[in-house]
Amino acid sequence: MEILKNCFIVHGSFGDSKEHYLPWLENKLKNNGFDVYNLNYPIGLENQNYQNWSLILNKYKHKINENTIFIGRSIAPIFIIHYLLDNNLKINSLYSISGFNGFINIPDYDYVNKSFFVDGGVLVPLKKIAKTEFALFQKMTLMCH
Repeated sequence: MEILKNCFIVHGSFGDSKEHYLPWLENKLKNNGFDVYNLNYPIGLENQNYQNWSLILNKYKHKINENTIFIGRSIAPIFIIHYLLDNNLKINSLYSISGFNGFINIPDYDYVNKSFFVDGGVLVPLKKIAKTEFALFQKMTLMCH
């Protein structure tokens, strides 16, 4: 059986698979031999929640294995952790870009993100789901129009 070399890219709150650097990253990974799953997850006040995002990823669960890499930004890293723990799945690596697990005091974001959060004590067994974790953070800057 051939071991899959695959990567899942998960966008953030109110985002999509074509935002920011995600298309560039998808292209780079494909050029390096990865099967890439850069999916669109439901967004909006009534659609963005853990259950709806899980329904999307469930369609690809059979592709997740101990060689899989996940890359997520914003709310995506905690969604990935929550999903992997709920489904008892193990992966190779998790790259968290500006991930968080708590309220950020922006009402619309807090409303849609709350179902993704996990109890802090659940985060301890990360080594049970990923061989390696990386986290990148940036200072949050709000831009008003």
